[in-house]
Amino acid sequence: MHEFRDPVSGRLVSKLTSQQEVCICQRYLEIHSQNKVASEFGIHQATVQRILRRHGVASRSYRRLDSDELAELLALWKANEPVDFIAAKLNIPTDSIYRIAHEHLGAARDMRSTRHYELNEEAFDAITEESAYWVGFLMADGCVSDTVGSRCPTLTLALAQRDQHHVCRFREFLGSTHPVTLRKNNRSKAGSQDLACFSVTSRRLVARLNSFGVVPRKSKGAQVLQLEDDRHFWRGLVDGDGHVCLFKKWTSHSPVVGLTASKSLADQFADYVFRHTGKRPGMSQQGNIWHTRCTYRNAEAIADLLYSGSSVFLERKQEIARAILERRDRIRRVRA
Repeated sequence: MHEFRDPVSGRLVSKLTSQQEVCICQRYLEIHSQNKVASEFGIHQATVQRILRRHGVASRSYRRLDSDELAELLALWKANEPVDFIAAKLNIPTDSIYRIAHEHLGAARDMRSTRHYELNEEAFDAITEESAYWVGFLMADGCVSDTVGSRCPTLTLALAQRDQHHVCRFREFLGSTHPVTLRKNNRSKAGSQDLACFSVTSRRLVARLNSFGVVPRKSKGAQVLQLEDDRHFWRGLVDGDGHVCLFKKWTSHSPVVGLTASKSLADQFADYVFRHTGKRPGMSQQGNIWHTRCTYRNAEAIADLLYSGSSVFLERKQEIARAILERRDRIRRVRA
């Protein structure tokens, strides 16, 4: 969420990001109730209803199960059918299925035995270049549901359609066969456009991401843990919430590498830059969001540190980083 000050009351007001709204629609379409989705995102049910209407998602109407439908639900549960399949078949929310099964059968079941798609739940157990990069990218553009009180902690990544290939690359990293779906982003300033959405349910993945600082409602006070000095993590974060550009100034182009993040995360990035370049980047504040900006030689050094010799990156930003370094080398040759 982002905060801004109401011009009339002067109070700080929280506002969901477009990615979070897409995640809310995704969770509801997975046959979760509005109350469950609202509790996961820490908002009111009425807010969920407004978001669904804004994105053109029709609300479901439920009825009480008769004896035959109840017997069918319990039979499907005993047969280890996926909960989403049962919910769609009987048109009831997933949390109602868990409640009914608990009331009549008592024992819970192993969720891994009911998986409909493949998923490597150990993807983040070891810190590698890929895992550290995706932790950083998810810190920026990912969304995780609450693990406390949630039977199905969910990880969602939603990007603009032009970056759909990057969503697919994340799916490959997780060894997943879950589908990547296209949904409308009706809050885009450039008009309605498609978002590539990918979502998986895994308590182990979400818990592991929590240990790195990727938590629900992270935009207010995001802070990285364990990976403060990992260049792959910071490259993932810059690919998600940063900017790499050659800013045109008069007749030349000036390199800029920056990051937009919470105060604590921006401070961590500034400390990382200082440790490796000896110069702190410029910082500015806009509400509860902080902008960190490296320019000229500092930008060249960070672009070199983050992108040189890397194997996983967002292609369009990596191309600009390469152009920055080629410009630096060209100037050095001229001066030599």
